[in-house]
Amino acid sequence: EKLDEATLLKNLELPEITTFDLKLPEFNKFLCVELLSPRYASLRGLFPELMESEISASSKLLAPPIEGNYDSKDVKMLRSPPPVQCNPTENAGDDMSTDNSTPEALWFSRDMVFHQPRTVYYCLLHNPFCGDSHPAQLLTNSMFNQATARRYYAAEVAGLDFGFSLTKRGVSMIFNGFTPKLPQLVMRLVDDVSKPTFWNEVLQQPLFEICKERLLRNLRSWVKERPDSQCDVLMSYLLQEGQWLPSDKIAACENTDLTCVQDRLTSSLQYTAMTLYAHGSMEKDTALAVQRVIKKNMKSSNSELKVESSFDRGRVLNPGHVVVALPGFNPEDPNSALLTHIQADMTSPRTSALLLFMRRMLAEPAFTELRTKKQLGYIVSLFPSGYGRSYFSIRGVTVRILSKRFSPLEMEAELATFLSSQRQAFEDLTALDVQEKCESIVKSLEDPPTQY
Repeated sequence: EKLDEATLLKNLELPEITTFDLKLPEFNKFLCVELLSPRYASLRGLFPELMESEISASSKLLAPPIEGNYDSKDVKMLRSPPPVQCNPTENAGDDMSTDNSTPEALWFSRDMVFHQPRTVYYCLLHNPFCGDSHPAQLLTNSMFNQATARRYYAAEVAGLDFGFSLTKRGVSMIFNGFTPKLPQLVMRLVDDVSKPTFWNEVLQQPLFEICKERLLRNLRSWVKERPDSQCDVLMSYLLQEGQWLPSDKIAACENTDLTCVQDRLTSSLQYTAMTLYAHGSMEKDTALAVQRVIKKNMKSSNSELKVESSFDRGRVLNPGHVVVALPGFNPEDPNSALLTHIQADMTSPRTSALLLFMRRMLAEPAFTELRTKKQLGYIVSLFPSGYGRSYFSIRGVTVRILSKRFSPLEMEAELATFLSSQRQAFEDLTALDVQEKCESIVKSLEDPPTQY
């Protein structure tokens, strides 16, 4: 109650975290998304530059922060993706690419843990046209699942499973189950989805209306989700290209008709590249035969598909501390949430390794200090994260706090105090400490899976 505007909006002087001989990325790019419960709604007036005058669940949720604190540079200009290199091994990651004008790659690995007559076969037909994740794609997926539930019931009884969906990267197909029967399922499904007659049966107006009503109901229920989950959506919107605000996605869904779904499906089923991965007990020759079936039936694009923009690239923050504070979207929810992302560096093995090390150093102390001792909220977690996709993503550390007792402003102050206090822990590290922690991280990464 004693906090004033100057205290709220000043830049926090958080120390740069540096350790031993390694130079960690500069952790001085903070973006906080805060949702205030009705109890703290009066604080909204303290953020006039960062908030719209009228905000509701049915209107646009937020605008990017003021110029100078937020930079949406195209990451492509910062670094080109490195060339893909392949080092095949006997049991994992064997690349069985075929020469073709359309890039193709089949990756194969043998199950060396469970030794079951089972295989997971994944196929991705790359298509940049799908990158905007238009609601028409969600409607297509829903209609497909509804229409094929009975058609493929025998496969489910036989212990087989499959999935077909339009994703941000293109058309995804996954097949899973008893290896001797799996090729038959692949051949039947691929034969179906490649025929216009099949889709004429699936894309019917009555089914479209049912799926659209269900999707709209699901999208509109977003205001009832937990505040920290809502912060996730808003953070992605700020730090990643091609992300939708819930209000915009609802509007797009309302304006979608069956013709829109049909047109998008036609464009999506053409692919510019094919990536396949088989893991399990399937033999290489069988995996190659399945690939040939998919290639024969699915249509490749002879020319590069043109799209207006590249989706899912990360956005670069300028150094500093930026806060986007909004009143909670559910007036009945007494909780407040704070999601703080500390941007580090472009995705690379080194960056990922450093962030894993940071998690090992900070995650447990953060929970002990902020959750157990100070009882800051129901949820207190610190973990590595990233925004963007592939080589254009940017990694960092995210802190999530959900609380009924404290406002996000108090959470932020406690988080700042905690991060400042941890500097000494990094400075006290010895070479032996680093080696032991790194060995522990490597061991956890090498632990065999507990399920298939």
